[in-house]
Amino acid sequence: MAHYPGQTCPELDAFLFFDADEILGAYVLAKKARPKGHRSHSIR
Repeated sequence: MAHYPGQTCPELDAFLFFDADEILGAYVLAKKARPKGHRSHSIR
């Protein structure tokens, strides 16, 4: 987890809070490619 100056909490991984289908849907709606190395398979 990264902690950037000026933030009061660390940047948490989205897979801690959202289902993999929800994250994929967000990328589809934003018309952006998923970043390489996503960890959806390692959580389950």
